[in-house]
Amino acid sequence: PDSTSWVQFAVWTAIVGVYWDAHFYFAHRWAHENKWAYTFFHKTHHLVKDPNCFGAYFVTYQSHILLEQIVVFIMAMCGMPRDVFMFVMYYGTIATYLEHSGYEFGHMKLPFVPYLKMDHVMMVLGLPTVFLSGVSVAEHDWHHEKFLQNYGLSFKYLDKIFGTYHPGRVPGEQQLIKPKSEVSKSE
Repeated sequence: PDSTSWVQFAVWTAIVGVYWDAHFYFAHRWAHENKWAYTFFHKTHHLVKDPNCFGAYFVTYQSHILLEQIVVFIMAMCGMPRDVFMFVMYYGTIATYLEHSGYEFGHMKLPFVPYLKMDHVMMVLGLPTVFLSGVSVAEHDWHHEKFLQNYGLSFKYLDKIFGTYHPGRVPGEQQLIKPKSEVSKSE
């Protein structure tokens, strides 16, 4: 059945978002810190070193089950309303594409309402973000580059609590990488 009120919808959306993020953090961290788990579940996703929206769902079936489908199953068994499921799946897919895009859309002004920015919309749609601070594109890009930091899906509070948080690069700044010929000459 669908939610019976907007309050029920908001509460369920927050519960799903917070649980999914916690589940994702611990399963994702395990998949990175355990060699077998990394190879079996998650390595395919990290073949893409420079995240892009098309690589967001470049994952194995087993990774998709571990990080997403188990959460949907658990929430469904707990009575998650159908409209919350639909909203979370659509919003989550779009947010994942944006997070893997390599671009910070947060400061982009919205057409017809220039006093609103994309950050405002994402904060309202991702309700717990208001309290838990959402993951930025720079932080997620850092995860793809360094592998052992920034495991959170939507929020950074668990990364901060468990010491795996890194702010990533400042948007617009590029890391200068010396060509291999220059590195070998300087050594």
